[in-house]
Amino acid sequence: MPYVLGIDVGRTRGTAAVCRRVGGAFGPPEVVPVDGGNRWARSMIAISTAGEVLVGQAAEHRAATEPDRVARDFMARVGDGVPVLLGGELYPAETLAAAVVAWIADVVAQAEGAQPERVAVTHPPDWGSYRRGLLREALAAAGLPGVLLLPTVVAAAEAAHLREPVPAGTAIALTLIGGRHCEHAVLYRGQAAFDLVTHVPMVEPDAGDHLDDLLASHVLAVSPEHAADPAAMIEFRQACVAAKERLSVAAEVRVPLPYAPGDLTVTRAFFDELARPALTSVVDDLSLVTAGVPADQLTAVVLAGGTARVPLLASLATARLDCPVAVEEDPASAASRGAALAARPRLGSARFAGGGHLTADASHPGFRPTGPAGGIVPAGDSSPLAVDGSHPSFRPVTGQASDPGFPPARAQSVEPAADVKERAGVRLTEPVSRKRGRDEPPPPRPPVEIIPLEPPAKRFVIPKRSRRGEDDR
Repeated sequence: MPYVLGIDVGRTRGTAAVCRRVGGAFGPPEVVPVDGGNRWARSMIAISTAGEVLVGQAAEHRAATEPDRVARDFMARVGDGVPVLLGGELYPAETLAAAVVAWIADVVAQAEGAQPERVAVTHPPDWGSYRRGLLREALAAAGLPGVLLLPTVVAAAEAAHLREPVPAGTAIALTLIGGRHCEHAVLYRGQAAFDLVTHVPMVEPDAGDHLDDLLASHVLAVSPEHAADPAAMIEFRQACVAAKERLSVAAEVRVPLPYAPGDLTVTRAFFDELARPALTSVVDDLSLVTAGVPADQLTAVVLAGGTARVPLLASLATARLDCPVAVEEDPASAASRGAALAARPRLGSARFAGGGHLTADASHPGFRPTGPAGGIVPAGDSSPLAVDGSHPSFRPVTGQASDPGFPPARAQSVEPAADVKERAGVRLTEPVSRKRGRDEPPPPRPPVEIIPLEPPAKRFVIPKRSRRGEDDR
């Protein structure tokens, strides 16, 4: 069955969702398994001594014995200019990110029995055209040309809009909190899509990994024995993550002790007290972000990302904010589901199968179809999509040229232009903090030999590439 694919590679987990085409209509986004039947894969990649590329669980297992061959958080390194060292060899961060995206796309293609008609991939909201260009080039080299790139918070907002429509001319605030990162955004809803008005990442995010650390530290403090066993610690850490997630729906869980027989019972009430300071900090920053938006313009606050499952976060936000607070039904997959929605091509006025309110005409206005390339065949009308639904006043303010694959109405910025702040009553205060992305190439550096990845030949895996030399300076 024809389908479009949305992929989100977060700092700790990657997810994928598809919209399947039945006749002339696309169904709603569905999350698909990507790693041994799991709905997510660890955002980890390992390179074996033989050059084999390992992703997800396989990479996590390799980390116990060969930690120097495993990379994490590579999306944050894109545009750094300094390659990632794995097993004594150097790899560009964007190459590693593209390898994980390609691996996920390959897994989905094998399960679906066909290639996706279009692919959309999320990226951090503070990326400029430079880092988007690096990732786009790496994806093309990995066998995925013409990929649509869109900010994570925009994708998550699209997923929320499918469930609860946001009226045109109003705004929503969105908190995306995952394992290692937390960010807040205000998004304006135009006639056909969302525009990112402001984006505020937390400088020291109290995200899911921090909550895992708190729970693990508590269990270790009462454990009668301790030993230096990396494999046992990885297994124990996984047990703490699973326990935290179960506490979202259970009143209590039992966490196995790492180095001794037995387990420890942890109640949700006790975990809430552990997590309260960190999640209160998240809500404090969220309240500052929403303070500058008039109440009649702010439709709702949306909580997305895996850590949004923790019930205490929604409780704190509801008590603190003067607007409705909504938690995504499956918050961990919100970005990939929204990316799948954005990947839909224009198919006249066809509506979603199953009664969804969005039409195919509401495909992401920033998408410019590239035509058939590398087996990625667009469906339906492949003419350029108009940007008439974009925020009329939105423009790049970073001083860079607009990205050909992401036209001016879609170029995102950490700081909105003054007229965007004032338009339609959406008046924003200065962000709590800003973390500008690198929007220009890195400074020259001495030539470094960078080793290309040579994984097994698959449709959606990086092909063999020539060595880089002076061009990497």
